[in-house]
Amino acid sequence: MDVAAAFAAFDAAVPGWSTRTLRLPASAGAPVEFSYQDPDPPHKRANNRLALDAATLAVTAHERFDDKPAGQRFVAAIFPLHSGSFFGWPGLLLFCLASLAMPLLTVTGFQLYLDRRAKKRAGVERRRVRELALATRSAR
Repeated sequence: MDVAAAFAAFDAAVPGWSTRTLRLPASAGAPVEFSYQDPDPPHKRANNRLALDAATLAVTAHERFDDKPAGQRFVAAIFPLHSGSFFGWPGLLLFCLASLAMPLLTVTGFQLYLDRRAKKRAGVERRRVRELALATRSAR
C-alpha cells in the first residue's frame, strides 16, 4: 500500500484539518482510516473519521463530528469539560486553582472533626458535673 497516495487521497477529500492520524489496515480488505480534527475544533476530542478503500483509495465512509447526534457529541466532550480544556486557557487556570484548593477540604474536615469531638467531651463533662451536683444536693 502506498502511504503517500493515501495522504494525497485524504488531502483531496478533506481540504482543511489541524491534526490527522493514519491507521493502516490491520488485515487484507480492511480500510485505511484517518482520524482528523478540523482547523478550529470545538475541543480536543472533536475527532472526525475518514475511511478509504485500501485498494482504490476511494472514500468509503466519512464521519464528521458535527454530524454526530447530540448524545455522542456530549460524551466526546466529557473529558474536556472535566479537565477544563473545553473552556480554553481560562478554564484550565480555573480548574488548576480548584485542584490546588482540594487539600484545604482535608484540613477543614479534620478541624470540624476535632471541634465536634471537643464539644462532645465538654458536653459529657458538663453532664457529669451536673449529675454530681444533683447527687450531692439530694444526699443532704
